[in-house]
Amino acid sequence: MSTDEQPTNRGFVMYPSRHTQVVRDLAFIEGRRPWAIIEDALEEYVTRHYGKQYKRK
Repeated sequence: MSTDEQPTNRGFVMYPSRHTQVVRDLAFIEGRRPWAIIEDALEEYVTRHYGKQYKRK
């Protein structure tokens, strides 16, 4: 994420959020809901770092 832009108050985030734009574009390309992409990414992260016993059933 580029931090060379001026900080603006947009809720809790001070810098423009690039990952929301990426998730929105990826959701459109894959034809999925944005929350489903985020849940799959979180599940992949948790299983990679903490093991398969934490995988969603």
